Amino acid sequence: MDSILKQMEDNGYVKKSGKGYRSTSKAHYTILEDRLIVEHFAQVWRKLVNYYSGCTNLKYIYSLLYISCAMTLSHRHRSTTKKIFSKHRKTLQVFDGDFSTSFIRRGEI
Repeated sequence: MDSILKQMEDNGYVKKSGKGYRSTSKAHYTILEDRLIVEHFAQVWRKLVNYYSGCTNLKYIYSLLYISCAMTLSHRHRSTTKKIFSKHRKTLQVFDGDFSTSFIRRGEI
């Protein structure tokens, strides 16, 4: 678990905060469309689940990535995460024309 969190910290998804970690916004992703931001975070989550599925409890990692995705969207729109959750609902579902993308729920993989 520590190695996963260290990798996430090195990649800018989380920051060390006292004894634990906290989610952060990926500021350089704010130039991307909402759909691409959500797809990227969902892809990172899928990779982690596929590689570490039998090894560790990923509930903490999921919540950090989920909040980081919401914070990045709120940073992009100069808004709050609360407004992002009310706009895109709990699944962070983003509509782009005919396509819809959402952050994968923990049990769906």
